Parts: sequence; structure tokens; C-alpha cells
Amino acid sequence: MSSLLHMADCLVSAGHTSMALHAYDSAENIATSAKDPHLQSLVASSAAEFQERLGNFGEALRLYQEALHMDSASSPDLEATDLIGYAQLLRAHHLDTMAYACLLRAQQMVGRNQAAPEFSVVDKNLKNIEAESPTAELAAVRRDPNAALSQALSLNK
Repeated sequence: MSSLLHMADCLVSAGHTSMALHAYDSAENIATSAKDPHLQSLVASSAAEFQERLGNFGEALRLYQEALHMDSASSPDLEATDLIGYAQLLRAHHLDTMAYACLLRAQQMVGRNQAAPEFSVVDKNLKNIEAESPTAELAAVRRDPNAALSQALSLNK
């Protein structure tokens, strides 16, 4: 599976978008046939990054949400990583309070483990949002992060 996803990434880099899309579709078919939520999540998040690069916000949104749904059943570590990717997608579209909620959840999952590779990414992104966003909005998210997270995970465009 990782080879197929790597090949898809190489095809994207080489500008072969339609072939890359076919590779992602093939990976999705394999993961679905295997009925492995971990593999399905990996494929969905990789495809989400691809769709984001193509400027397909709605499809990237859907795929990240699919990955996060799979993660909740299979892999907390992968969920934290996908929350970070999803937050970056939301930030790119000026949805900072929802991104903030995703990052707070990722921070909760990573905990105080400063050795975790996600720790510095989460910390940096939280600080960036805190420096750029209205304090009252972020305070509301901090008071009830689950409401903002729920809103972020049900967003569709």
C-alpha cells in the first residue's frame, strides 16, 4: 500500500494528475477490500492532500473527514496526524476557529510528549492562530472545544 501511495505522490510531482488519481482510486479499492480502517485512513488522508493540492477543497474536506472517522476506530496516533492536516486545510480557507478546535484535540491526544513529532507542529500552529485570531472567539473554543470540533467535522462545501 505504501508503495502505491508513494507512486501516486511521484505521479503528482511529475504532473501526471489523472494517473495519480487512478493510483489513489486503486489504493482506496485495496484498502476497502481489506476492510482495514488503518489502511483506509492512510489512503483517505493521502488522497485528501492530493485533492487539496489540486484546489478541490470540498473533496479534500470529505476525505479528511473520512480518514478521521476511520482513525477514531483504529489509530489515535494517526488521528492526531490527520487532525493536524485537516486543521491546515481549514486554516488555508480562513476557518481558524475550527482549525483551532482540531489542533486542541490533537494536542490533547499528543499530550505533553514533547518528543512526539506532532508536538511541535501542533504547538506552533496553535500559537500562530492565537496570535492572529480574536481572543474572544478562541476563548469560546477553549470553553467548549467539542462543539467547535463537531462543527469542523461536519463541515461540507
